[in-house]
Amino acid sequence: MNDLIIKSIDKIISGDINKGIIPGDTIIVRDGKIAQIGFENEVDKSGIETVVDVDGQIVCPGFIDCHVHNTLDDYAPQRGAVGCYADALYGGTTSIVSEGRLAMTAAIRKIFVDQPAEFDPRKYLGPARDELKRLYMHKCEKVLGSAGKA
Repeated sequence: MNDLIIKSIDKIISGDINKGIIPGDTIIVRDGKIAQIGFENEVDKSGIETVVDVDGQIVCPGFIDCHVHNTLDDYAPQRGAVGCYADALYGGTTSIVSEGRLAMTAAIRKIFVDQPAEFDPRKYLGPARDELKRLYMHKCEKVLGSAGKA
C-alpha cells in the first residue's frame, strides 16, 4: 500500500554531515518508511508495484527554511504570500520555522502533513492556495469586521 521503489538516482544525500553521499541508486520504501538504500541489483524489490524512475536526479531529505515570515497581512496578495508555500514545497522545502504564527503553521500542517500517504505536491497546490486565502479573508474580517468581506 505505501510501498515504493525510487530508482535511477544519481546521488543520495544523507542529510547527515558525517555521512554525506550514500552509495546506491535505489531507495526502497515499505509501509511509508525508508526500508533500504543501495544499488538496484542488490536491494529487495519483492512485492512492490509502484516504481518511480527519477532519471538521474539527486535525492535528499526535505529542506528546512529556518527563517520565514509567513504572516498573512494586508499586503499578502501583493507579495505573493499565498503561493509561496506551494512554491517552497515544490522546491523541496518540507519544514519551516517562522516568527511564531501558529495559525499558519497549523494550516500548512493540515494541508501537507495530514494528507494521505500517497503524495504528489502538485495535487495539493490548489488546496494550499485555497486554505491560505481563507485564512487571509478570516483575518481581514476579524480586523475590518463586515467591511472586510468581499
